Amino acid sequence: MKNLLKILVFFVSLASIAQTKYSSLNDACTKNANGSGVNNNSVTVYIANFTNNDYAFVSNDNNNYKRLKRGYYFHKAQNSAFQVNIRGRITEIQTCASAVAGQYPNSPSDPNYGIVGWVNYGTDYDNIKNEISGGSTRFDFYGNSNGQSYPTGSKNGNGYETMSFSTHSITQKNEYTNLVSMCRYKITDSQGKVVMFVEDTRGGFHPCHNNPNCNSVLRGNNHPDDCNRYLAEGNYTIEYSNITNHSTNMPQRLQLWYQDQNTLDYKINEVVNNGETVIRSFSIFNTGSTPNAYFKLNSNVF
Repeated sequence: MKNLLKILVFFVSLASIAQTKYSSLNDACTKNANGSGVNNNSVTVYIANFTNNDYAFVSNDNNNYKRLKRGYYFHKAQNSAFQVNIRGRITEIQTCASAVAGQYPNSPSDPNYGIVGWVNYGTDYDNIKNEISGGSTRFDFYGNSNGQSYPTGSKNGNGYETMSFSTHSITQKNEYTNLVSMCRYKITDSQGKVVMFVEDTRGGFHPCHNNPNCNSVLRGNNHPDDCNRYLAEGNYTIEYSNITNHSTNMPQRLQLWYQDQNTLDYKINEVVNNGETVIRSFSIFNTGSTPNAYFKLNSNVF
């Protein structure tokens, strides 16, 4: 084993590997971020390059170099979660993002910066936010430039894509009708710059979502026209918190997806309970000329 460690092209991990202790890549990242992950230092795992399609072996088992069993694992040295298939081959790797230190910046000088312009349903953030009094609401888009100008009235261009940001979390289940769902999230780019910050304790209500006679919807739209903004293509981190302070748990479904006229592809899709914070990575990529292709973020109770 000592000789293997001297071979630079090989990589050996001694930490935090446990079979089927995690239900997903996100679960592995979350549990190890909050200290509740599995710590099994008796297991030595040998992986040659830590890339997709590489094999993972248990190298200190009675049968040395037995392939790691199917499941989700956490690789401490790489700060990454990975999935192994039934053949012991890595099929997916996800870097586990870390919280970005520092204070949230002051509100941007231009509240209209980066508005896409092509989404026109006649809705406006400033009008919707006042449908409910009390609490507080903040929607701050700082954006990030790739050195090119923003497109004019189109869904993408010059290395920018449309992102539809949520302004607040809506209560959509009848049993929670009178309870406010509260949220906070921050999005940073690959350089750690804050590009988006939202904090809302007013919430919204859409308890009769499919009832055309419903007249009790308040702040039922959390994607007004002017909250669709341009993001530069690249990698991002979202730090999302369910800050609901009721004794009743209000599980929010944090979702971030890519969509076009034929596709709905979730990049993040998980439950965040009262008091929980999750940190996830996602990418904004070139959607080309695909009609109506853009990215969307949501976090409602339903």
